[in-house]
Amino acid sequence: MIITRLRLAPFAGIVQRTVEFRPGLTVVLGPNEAGKSTLMAALRLLLFMPAECGKRRFQKEVARFMPLGGGDTIRAELDFRIADAGDGLFRLARSWGEGARSELTLPDGTLLAGDQTVQQQLDELLGFREGTWRTVLFAGQSAVADALGSLDRDGDPVTDLAAILRRAVFETDGISIEQLERAIEMQHGACFRRWDRELNRPENNRGIDNPYSREVGRILQAFYDRERARRARDTALAHERELDEMNRRLSELAAETEGLSLFLDQNRQAAEDARKRTVIELERQALGQVEEALRRITTAWPVTEQEVKGLTERRNLLIEADTVLAAELERSATAAAARRNVEKLERAEREHKAWLQASAALSGLPAVSEDDYRSAVSLDQELQQLTAGLRAGRITLSLIPRVPLELTSRNDVDDPAAHRLAAGESLDLVAGGQINLEHPQWSLTVSSGEADVGELRRQFGRLSTEYTARLDSLGFSSLADARAARETSAAAQREAETCRQRLVTVLDGETIEALRKRSPAGRDESGHRPVEVIAREQGRTSGEMREIEGAVTAKEQQLSAWQSEYGSMDNLLDRLLEKRSALKSAEQRLASLSPLPDGMGAAADFVDRFETCQADFQQKSELLTQLKMDRLELQARGPRETMEEAEAALREALAAEQRVLREAEAVERIREAFAEVRSSLDAETMDPWIEQLEQVVPRLTAGRYQGVGVGQGSGARLPGGTEVPADRLSMGTRAGVGLAVRLSMARYFLKDTDGFLILDDPMVDMDPQRQAAAAAVLGEFAAERQTIIFTCHPAHADLLGGCLVQLDSPGREER
Repeated sequence: MIITRLRLAPFAGIVQRTVEFRPGLTVVLGPNEAGKSTLMAALRLLLFMPAECGKRRFQKEVARFMPLGGGDTIRAELDFRIADAGDGLFRLARSWGEGARSELTLPDGTLLAGDQTVQQQLDELLGFREGTWRTVLFAGQSAVADALGSLDRDGDPVTDLAAILRRAVFETDGISIEQLERAIEMQHGACFRRWDRELNRPENNRGIDNPYSREVGRILQAFYDRERARRARDTALAHERELDEMNRRLSELAAETEGLSLFLDQNRQAAEDARKRTVIELERQALGQVEEALRRITTAWPVTEQEVKGLTERRNLLIEADTVLAAELERSATAAAARRNVEKLERAEREHKAWLQASAALSGLPAVSEDDYRSAVSLDQELQQLTAGLRAGRITLSLIPRVPLELTSRNDVDDPAAHRLAAGESLDLVAGGQINLEHPQWSLTVSSGEADVGELRRQFGRLSTEYTARLDSLGFSSLADARAARETSAAAQREAETCRQRLVTVLDGETIEALRKRSPAGRDESGHRPVEVIAREQGRTSGEMREIEGAVTAKEQQLSAWQSEYGSMDNLLDRLLEKRSALKSAEQRLASLSPLPDGMGAAADFVDRFETCQADFQQKSELLTQLKMDRLELQARGPRETMEEAEAALREALAAEQRVLREAEAVERIREAFAEVRSSLDAETMDPWIEQLEQVVPRLTAGRYQGVGVGQGSGARLPGGTEVPADRLSMGTRAGVGLAVRLSMARYFLKDTDGFLILDDPMVDMDPQRQAAAAAVLGEFAAERQTIIFTCHPAHADLLGGCLVQLDSPGREER
């Protein structure tokens, strides 16, 4: 596409302006606010903005270009040529606002109208997507400098560059690789969407109970269809099984009901007679019981009267015997009481005598004062402690005289002892604290040195004197004698107290004198039976009397009851004859009834069985009716498909699922093959562009940099291979490298086409040396492809050369 003329009437602040362009290089020169940016915006809107673009897009991209004077419509026209279409001229006209329209006039005069038709034709003529033109071929002032930084982002320039270069190898007959890729991805998504390929199940395991309703892939849909068909088959199978089970129950119940009905029809009369038989048998049984009772009464009545008479006579005899026994019991009790008084007096006198003897024995014993005895015991204990203290130590003395010797020894507090020793005879003495030897001619004392033995002996003497005096006052020679006398006195005192207690117990609150007064002079030796024997005999007599009285009372009451009920014996006999006649009538009626069926033991049992069959028949009949209604309801709410249809639908769903799986596998293989081919192509598409780029970079950077690194953290590469990141480069270097990138990208985008490149002040950040180099490179590019450069610097326009379009002020056509 080669642009020849652009006309605005009106557009933004321009009322009317026409600008013509030439092949090769066109430089549009004008000061700021002269309308350069407006011309670039008009070109973009003409090529890519539909007349009816929608309210949001209009406000975002078109509204700011509406006429400043308040008009409601803006218009623009563009004339261009296509090399493949000869020299014919295309004219594109668009209006936005109230008079929105789109028209494209072809070289042969054909007019295309409407946004969709015009844009479709334009897309074919332009060859690239809108993003490619906006990013690569319409480069504003800042876009030139930022071209290097854009290479490390996954944006349209690199992506579209690779896509354009792939088309040269991959596309044939107008088939777009992107369209093919989109078609493959659409098919792949249509197959595998919402399907977990690793687990081979729906994503998140959402089966038919919680299915996805949107973005359902074909595999998942086939899975849902198969599971629904399976569930429908299972439902149909369960329904048929339930129906079969209900039919079986109906059949069994109908057979049972029919059997019960036959039994009831055959035995209805027999059952009725059996009910009568039961009533009559109960009546006969009751009459038999009454007749038997009356018969027993007729027999028992006279016997009972005779028994009452005999029992009354026996009772009178027992009354007389009881009177005699009561008098004898009184006499025997009086004699027994007298005997007990005599025996009590005898025991009391024996106990009184023993008490007197014990008291006399106690009074003959010496009295030992408790205080005197305790004082003697205390003195004895002190003497023993003193003696133990003297003997706590141990000293020994051995004496062997050479001549016969007589002497006296005393150990501790022991009494002195005389000794007669022959010459050479040994005297061995042992003491606790001191040994004294006395001889007419000498005296020897041996002490342990641990105690004052003299003082201890004086204490011992004093205590011994006091102890002896205490025993003398008690009348005993030793403490053991005093202790023995004291224990004997205590024993005698306990014996006297025991005798006294026994006497008190025997007297039981009486005195012995009173007991002597009311006791007879001697024992009553007359022959009386024991009270116990008389009492037992009287008890038996009384018991028999009570039994007889009870029996007489009961029998008299029975006779009274019979008389009250029947009046007399004759009336009883008449009643008995009546019952016998009624019993005979009942037996005759039983004989007239039909017999029970074979195997029936009793009428009541047969009636029970018949009534049970009736109830069972009624229950089963109602159940049979209910089952029939249930079957109708089950048939009515059954599935729409039969079991055979559901099985066929399941087979179809399974087959369809297999087809979808095979198709999905084919799509997957195509996708993998396509990705492999595209990957191999992508690996090669960037190489020629990088080579061209590295030829231009040294020229635009005055030989300082040799190339550009493309990728994460891209930058300019020094001759030694060191890469300087883009954000570390100077503005002039960034502008030069950016222009190199922009031109190399445009060169490959416009390869084999007659497109154009538009740049806005590409040399504004360069020094004069780089500006000259840039002008040369741009001239070489413009020699191959139409290049339009907008600038506000006359010096830049002079360096660039080419066709100059001078913009002085808005509203006039200038060249």
